Amino acid sequence: MIGKSKKALKVLKNTTNNLATIKYDGDNSTFIWKHPEEDFQIGSQLIVHESQEAIFFLNGEALDTFGPGRHTLTTENLPLLNKVFNFVTKTDIPFHAEIYFINYSTQMGIKWGTDSRVRFVDPFTKIPFDIGASGEISLKVTNGRKLLVSLVGVSSGLLRNDFTEKGDSSSSVVKNAVYYKLSDFFRAPMMTEIKSHLAEAIVSRNINILEIDMHLESLSIFLKDKVKSIFEAYGLEVPQFYVSNVSLPEDDRNFQDLKALQTKIYLDVKAEEVRQTIAMAQRERKITEEETASQIEIIRAKNQADIQKISAEATASSERMKGLAEAEVMREKGYSEKDVIAADVQKAYAESLGKINSNLGAGGSGGAAGGGVAGDFINLAVGMKMAEAVVGKMDNFNIPAEEPTPSSTARNTWVCSCGCNENTGNFCGECGAPRPTSWTCPACGHSGNRHNFCENCGTAKPVAAWKCEKCGFDGNSGLFCGNCGAKKQSN
Repeated sequence: MIGKSKKALKVLKNTTNNLATIKYDGDNSTFIWKHPEEDFQIGSQLIVHESQEAIFFLNGEALDTFGPGRHTLTTENLPLLNKVFNFVTKTDIPFHAEIYFINYSTQMGIKWGTDSRVRFVDPFTKIPFDIGASGEISLKVTNGRKLLVSLVGVSSGLLRNDFTEKGDSSSSVVKNAVYYKLSDFFRAPMMTEIKSHLAEAIVSRNINILEIDMHLESLSIFLKDKVKSIFEAYGLEVPQFYVSNVSLPEDDRNFQDLKALQTKIYLDVKAEEVRQTIAMAQRERKITEEETASQIEIIRAKNQADIQKISAEATASSERMKGLAEAEVMREKGYSEKDVIAADVQKAYAESLGKINSNLGAGGSGGAAGGGVAGDFINLAVGMKMAEAVVGKMDNFNIPAEEPTPSSTARNTWVCSCGCNENTGNFCGECGAPRPTSWTCPACGHSGNRHNFCENCGTAKPVAAWKCEKCGFDGNSGLFCGNCGAKKQSN
């Protein structure tokens, strides 16, 4: 956009001293604006706005400089001009000079674009085709004196314009004032830098040309570094540089072949990834199945061994418990093994007597009968002798009597936690603590266990059986009746 200067000067006559007011009257699209008047007076008012600078210029040389504010022109604040003119008085003295206003505000959104396409060779497929680029640039004056001396010279100023305008560089005439355009000086060197390094920026970053829009920020940073030195040499800064588009030759046969080839490569890669994923899944499944089968065999073998062990322990425990139960019943009834044998002998003796009486009743005086009775007496005598012999042998077994012996009494004593070891009742005679309950292990027969596990083999303490109140089934050990399913009633 070409900036247009407005009215060159507004000379406001002071009614008291005829002094002029000098100020900028251009627009914000102008980098440098020259005041149209060249004859001024000492004592005039110079107004410089924010982000501006005023420079007095004489015979091609930049002299006195003024920053933002209102300045009264005196010989003291124009020392360089004073050397030239040698002012005698301090006010109302005319002098000849040029005043340039420098605009230091950032000029944003200046468009640029390559004037022709750039040959690009894809590094992966070596297929050549042409590309272009476009975007925007922002510029800011950092050294007004350098910019003024280097570019403006005797022109009326420097205007902002886009770098996309084609044609020969030329100056612009605005209200009979000759202005240079920014592109007059910078379009050619900037296009040279961009076209020289566009392909390099893509290749050096391993960018896929078909994914170029994903990397515009990276391209912008790279190309900004290449073009900023062009402007810095003239007192200009590049705050922003953007590549907003990289144009691709969609109608070019080479470019179409590149897209087709990369599509095929992409599909082949994806297909291979799928095959590898499937093969890996199959391998992992086979490994899992083998590990599972192995674990199952181990568990099965362990369970079989446990079953055999439990069965053997159960059989032994059953036999042991049966023997213990029978012994306990006999003890409760006051019998011993000797009494059982004696009872059997007495039974046999009684049966013999019965036969004798039977024979006598049938006929005590006959030969056959007599012979029967005589035989019965002989059998009775033999039986009695055998009983005597058996009882005598049993006496040699030293079977303990029913009355507790001193040793058995000693075994029934128990030790309390307080240390008393002479207790025989259900409570400690020293501290009154109850006697600890003990149980006999059904697995190994160890008696005297006081806790939940056998002190000899570690078998858990059997759960006390209970009788179902609903159906009368006895021998339940869980929380529910094994016959009718009724829940155990808490006591």
